[in-house]
Formats: sequence, C-alpha cells, structure tokens
Amino acid sequence: MASQEELRRSILAHEAMPALVELLHSTDNNTLISATQAVASLACDAEARMELRNVGGLSTLVQLLKSINAEIRRNASWAISVCANDEITALELCNAG
Repeated sequence: MASQEELRRSILAHEAMPALVELLHSTDNNTLISATQAVASLACDAEARMELRNVGGLSTLVQLLKSINAEIRRNASWAISVCANDEITALELCNAG
C-alpha cells in the first residue's frame, strides 16, 4: 500500500507515523519487525520523514541497530537508509548516533 502515493498519503494523514514510533518501543520482536518495515516503507515521503523527526522516531531507530535480533537490525538499517535521503534527516541521524 505504501508504494501507491495516494494510499501512502492517506495512511500518513491518519497519524500513522506517531503510532509506529510508539510501536518502536515495544519489547515484542514481531511488533518491532513489522513497525520498522512500515516506517521504512512510509519514509520515502519527505513529509513522513519530517513527521518521524518531529515525533522523535530517529533516535529510536538508531537504538534498534543495537538489537540482538538480526531482522530488527536489518529493518532498522533499511528504515535509516530511507530516512537519510534528505540532508536534514541525515544530520539528525548522525546526531542520534
């Protein structure tokens, strides 16, 4: 659904990014895997990256790089690489570690 611009905008308009950031604090591996995949899929949109920055999601993604679960690390890396497409977000990611 995130690959279709109209659906992606609709998803984001329904407060998806703040809800996903909340899920990134879960202790359940399956929840973290799904949430990081969703963030990576939705963050191709500049407005979504700005919203992710504004709700504090970047530092949470960086922390997930330390997970002992390989799939969580892989998805967090994917989300971070998508988010680093613009300079402002890339700088904030660097500041987050």
